[in-house]
Amino acid sequence: MIGFLASIRRRTFAISGCFLLLTTLLTPVDLFCQDAKEARLKKDALAIPLGWPVQVNLKNRDVLRGRMGQISDQGLVLQYLNAGTIEERTVAFTDMKRVYRSTNLGPTTKRTFLAPIVTFAVIFGAELALLR
Repeated sequence: MIGFLASIRRRTFAISGCFLLLTTLLTPVDLFCQDAKEARLKKDALAIPLGWPVQVNLKNRDVLRGRMGQISDQGLVLQYLNAGTIEERTVAFTDMKRVYRSTNLGPTTKRTFLAPIVTFAVIFGAELALLR
């Protein structure tokens, strides 16, 4: 009798374990954590100052670059340069995969940092030449 009850208990645990495994595998995880992802993206976006260069990776693998604009509950406004004019695009948090500060310095920024160094080198070199 005890062997019979142990057999039933083993089968019950095996069936319930299979059921639990199947429901875990077949349940889309995205349904449960979509709000958490949006909250994390919003927190990341709020940490970036307005006007700062940003890069936004979308779920469809597109990459958007521009400057941070207004932030709302639904998404953020991205300001970018298109044919000499500044345009704005609203990007929803549901479409985003990641948003972060862009470390890519544009060509004007690189020139801005390079100009004082070159100026200093020219002045210093001219003074050395005059002292000889």
